[in-house]
Amino acid sequence: MHPLLDRLRWVLVLACLATSALAQVTVPTLGTRGTVDEAQAAALSEALRDALRANGFVVRDGALVTPGLAASLDPELTRLIAELDGSRYAVSGELSVAGSSTEDRYLVNVIMVDVAEARVSDVVSRPIDGVEVDEIVRVASSIAEEVDLFIRPTRALPEGDGGIFVSSEPRGATIFVNGIGIGRTPDVPPVTLAEGRYRLE
Repeated sequence: MHPLLDRLRWVLVLACLATSALAQVTVPTLGTRGTVDEAQAAALSEALRDALRANGFVVRDGALVTPGLAASLDPELTRLIAELDGSRYAVSGELSVAGSSTEDRYLVNVIMVDVAEARVSDVVSRPIDGVEVDEIVRVASSIAEEVDLFIRPTRALPEGDGGIFVSSEPRGATIFVNGIGIGRTPDVPPVTLAEGRYRLE
């Protein structure tokens, strides 16, 4: 097949894929350990979902497969959460009391998985001082930044003479080339790539 026709075929495939509303990240309600109130974990989970949505991700509320430390931080069960929900990525974890303190000090631990590339993050931990809304939002935003870095790797796409132009109907589709976010329609700049095969989402 002629290289130009092959590129045009990929643009058409991408346009079709971009029109479907696929979940990108599944974030179930975090598990709890110790004397943590489940409402606190639910509030933190919702704040994390909101922070990810604010960063431009499509977020779904999946179900935690099984509660508890071992389950909520298990890469295979986190991968299963994504697969059951039809997502490429999932975030799973727990909220626990920090140490033996009686003060309102907590610790959030999460892991992230990328089903398509079989990647798993290290455990990301953040302390929380109290359960006030501002503190929950601050910690959720910090974790969302880590998720963003995991989902949007900093590696560069190989530049070359090939070009891809992406548009979608409806607008607002998030476009990935080899798992690297290149923007949301209609604000996706033309991308120049080296000759080769790429995965478009």
